[in-house]
Amino acid sequence: MSLITFDLQQEYAVKTGESARNSLLLALNTAINGTGKYPHTYVHGDPGIGKSFELDLILNKCPWPFTKISGETSMFAYGLELAVLTMNNPTGKIVVVHDDQDMLLKNPENIDIAKTMLDGDKKFSYNKHIGGVIKNCTGAQRKAFQRFANPNGPGYTVPTDRFVMIFLSNIQLPTKNDMRAFKDKTSAKYTKMRGLEAIRSRVMPLDLKLDQKSIWGWVANATLTQNVVNNLVNDDIKMLILDWMWNNLEDLNELSIRTVIKMAEQYVQDPANHKNVWSNTWLDR
Repeated sequence: MSLITFDLQQEYAVKTGESARNSLLLALNTAINGTGKYPHTYVHGDPGIGKSFELDLILNKCPWPFTKISGETSMFAYGLELAVLTMNNPTGKIVVVHDDQDMLLKNPENIDIAKTMLDGDKKFSYNKHIGGVIKNCTGAQRKAFQRFANPNGPGYTVPTDRFVMIFLSNIQLPTKNDMRAFKDKTSAKYTKMRGLEAIRSRVMPLDLKLDQKSIWGWVANATLTQNVVNNLVNDDIKMLILDWMWNNLEDLNELSIRTVIKMAEQYVQDPANHKNVWSNTWLDR
């Protein structure tokens, strides 16, 4: 039994965090293993709470081929990734994870492509001249381009009816109420937001709106139930870390699963002086 126990407020925060985690796990499992008309899922939540961590747990058991796309990439390169996946996996689902990768939603042109990809014609179309860019592609990419090249024009088209698209993002898709609040309906921002609202209608949206205590509860629940720092510290030290974070919640400059891992590493490096190390690293004072 741990030397540290949570009080009632902490226990309530852990329950709230657990509920939010379960909502995420259900949404991701439904997207990957479900058979609904709208399999795509868009998860919006605070950075660092562990969206990617939770998804990786599910992908480890995913029966379908999958890929994760993150960081900046061009629409041309993105489409080629879909083309290669389709070529190499001629049957069954294909799961594509967009991890804090908001290129598809960057501007109205890209949003229109995403809308068609997610619903309606269910295809990704790149209709621009590519010049000599294809020469710099891999052999598999060139082969996929040749297979899906548009016969009567530039570019290529990839069918997306077998794709399950999962978005993990810090950007919240607007609702109808958000759109009604816009005063200038002629602005470029309004045009983009209308497109994002259309994306919301084509996916299963999950908005994880959590306060600081609930985020701590999420992190605590994940730390205590998953293999987050088991290779570094025992259960007593996990509780020590989480309790310290709770008692310094207002001054923490970072609150995430990554924070727990870093604090565990610091404890291992200097167990006798860990509180001073934590204070100097993680508190804004």
